[in-house]
Amino acid sequence: MHQQSLKKVNFVPYVISIFKTGAAILSATLIFSGTVWAAVPQANPGKIAELKKRSSGLISEAANRRLMRAHELAAAEKYGEAVDLLASYLKNDSIRPGEKAQFEQNLGFILAQKGDHANAIKHLEAALKLNELPYAPTLSTKFAIAQLLLAQEKYQKAIETTEEWFQLAEKPTPEAYIVLATAYSQTGKKGEALQLVETAISKSPKPSETWLLFALGLNFEMEKWDKCAQYLEYLTG
Repeated sequence: MHQQSLKKVNFVPYVISIFKTGAAILSATLIFSGTVWAAVPQANPGKIAELKKRSSGLISEAANRRLMRAHELAAAEKYGEAVDLLASYLKNDSIRPGEKAQFEQNLGFILAQKGDHANAIKHLEAALKLNELPYAPTLSTKFAIAQLLLAQEKYQKAIETTEEWFQLAEKPTPEAYIVLATAYSQTGKKGEALQLVETAISKSPKPSETWLLFALGLNFEMEKWDKCAQYLEYLTG
């Protein structure tokens, strides 16, 4: 989802022509050596331990059949039918809390696939508020919410949600730094965004070209011409 925002970097063809001639060929190691990793919220061991105590609640056979059928419908891109199937079960007064959390989560993910981001966020947040999802599903749900908020251009909320995710993540992924970097760049915090994206690049064995272009764009906006030249030589070499 962050890629939509990154595509706004449309000046790359022009700066390539400026820097390509006469620039020294530099390796990726040289570009990223000395990178100062971005400061992000540290993992909270207490919160993580609490989440890891949660077990995957047993769900009824009927509920499991509905979930499986909803997945089949979504795979066939019959999102409306899948949404109706899950939403109707959520109206059941006798639904167990663990089942409800799973249905809210799955409904949120399917709504996101459908492109209904606002309602997707609503149901994913509802799943988290039940305090029933185990550790891994909690992480994936919170990260999905951050990406959806980013797509909706709710940048401050995306920042807050991603920072909450960092507090729960034992091994933060490079992608999380990119989500946070994108949100920061859209709120005008270019320096923080650059530090985050370069942290993501340094942590990735094979950084995406999109990430490299993102870093190039931020360096260009901040008039860091030497760094621009290094990125361009790496990208075009």
